[in-house]
Amino acid sequence: MDDFMKKVMKRMAAFVMATLMVGSLISATAATRASDYFDSYYFNFQMLGSGNMRITYGVFGTETMSKIGVSKIWIEEEVGPNDWVTVNTRGSSYTYNDMDHMDNFEYGGSVYSVYRVGISAYAQNSKGSETKTVYSE
Repeated sequence: MDDFMKKVMKRMAAFVMATLMVGSLISATAATRASDYFDSYYFNFQMLGSGNMRITYGVFGTETMSKIGVSKIWIEEEVGPNDWVTVNTRGSSYTYNDMDHMDNFEYGGSVYSVYRVGISAYAQNSKGSETKTVYSE
């Protein structure tokens, strides 16, 4: 490939990347709130090897909350098509007078299993409170 074609290919790749980035910004800002108390939720699984994983999660409020976090968090293992069983349960975890709560923990699972995390998200402010149950994908 000559130098001219390399420049054309680089510019086309840059254009495609820029278009994708702008598109993702537009879709992120167009997202609606989860509720009057919750703006969004976040889950991330990081595989550490040998079935061990780090699970990071976040609960994001629509404004500063007097209490925000999770009242319960659990890990489920898939034992059949769309059939889940709870294999680990954790207690509550909160942040006070803040807009969000983020945390992580490690879990030692099986290399050959599929997992998901469920949380009971909780947010409270002067107007009231709300609890929502959400699952990772």
